[in-house]
Formats: sequence, C-alpha cells, structure tokens
Amino acid sequence: MSSKDDPVSSILGWDDTAVRMDEIRALEKRVVELKQKLVVSAASLPSDQASDELTFLIMRVGQRKIAVPVQNVDEVAQMPAVTPLQDSVSAILGLVDYHGRMLAVIDLAGLLGEGKGTVTIDKTLAVFSLDPHKFAVMIDEPTDVVTVTRRAMQVSNEVLPGAIRATGVLSLPGGESLLVFDVGSIALATELIGVIDSLEDR
Repeated sequence: MSSKDDPVSSILGWDDTAVRMDEIRALEKRVVELKQKLVVSAASLPSDQASDELTFLIMRVGQRKIAVPVQNVDEVAQMPAVTPLQDSVSAILGLVDYHGRMLAVIDLAGLLGEGKGTVTIDKTLAVFSLDPHKFAVMIDEPTDVVTVTRRAMQVSNEVLPGAIRATGVLSLPGGESLLVFDVGSIALATELIGVIDSLEDR
C-alpha cells in the first residue's frame, strides 16, 4: 500500500513532510552553490591571469587566522586614532579619517569570539570595499597573501559568534586550514550599513 492510500500518513501529513524535505534539500544545495560562486568570484584574479587561481589576504585576529578575498581589500595600514561614536553599536569601535573620508571601524576580534578588542598603536587597520561603501576592521596583523587553485577551497556552513558566516575553508600548503569570510557578512553582523548611511546623511 502506498503512502497515498494510507489514511494514517494522510492524517499525520507525512506526504507533505516528504515533499517539503525534498524542497529543503534542493534549496540547501542551491545555497551551497551560490556561496561557492560568491567566494570564487570575489577571490578570482583579473581575467588576464589564470582563471583557476584565487587570492586571499590572511589576517591574524587574536589567536585566530582568517582569510578574505583580496578583491575586497583596499589597503592595510597602521592603526590610526579612532573617534568613538555616540550610541555606538557594540561591535563598531568608532570612526577613522581615511584619506579625508570617515570610515566606521569594526571590532573583528569581538565578532569572532576572541574577546573585545582594544585600540592600540600595535594593531592594524584593514580597509574593505563593499560597493558602493567602504569600511575598516581592526586586526592584529596581516600575515600573508596567498594564491591558490579553486581545488583548495571548500564550501563551509559554519556560523561563528556574532552571526558571521564563513563562506569556505581554505586549505594551505603544509596542511593548515583557514575559514574564508565574505566581507558582506561582516557588515551585516554589525548593522554597519545603517551606520554608514547615517554618516553619509550628515
């Protein structure tokens, strides 16, 4: 007897559940595919270079090393003075003057569960582009820029404290593995766009 002929299955809604589970699995597969495209497109080298290569900036934040696609990185510089914001979001340390433009600075250590960061001169400022906006994060230090093949990237579904989503896991020569973050997820985790919009309205 098929489930369609089984009154118990119909009463309990098992038929609907099976269909919905199939739909969920299809959506999860699509999400993974889209995340892979996102991280690959952000880290791909210009078209005149090898299309199989992806380039990442490796950064140390507290005891953790992470990677971000280089195409999202404008500059890495010595930590400047930070002006605190009134009614600041906890993850936003304040503002810095970046070539005459005020940028919000995110406490990346806090978002990664590494403890609240403290602005000191030995820290480093990484400036990111999130078209059409720019923002900065405070890190401990940049450690490397690496170029790898697409085979070194695997999709990740890990969500860390602060709801930052890792888009992939990067396998480096020597066996080290690092989480790769989508810069947009960092901004979303801090409600940064609202802060940027309020700055631009001033």
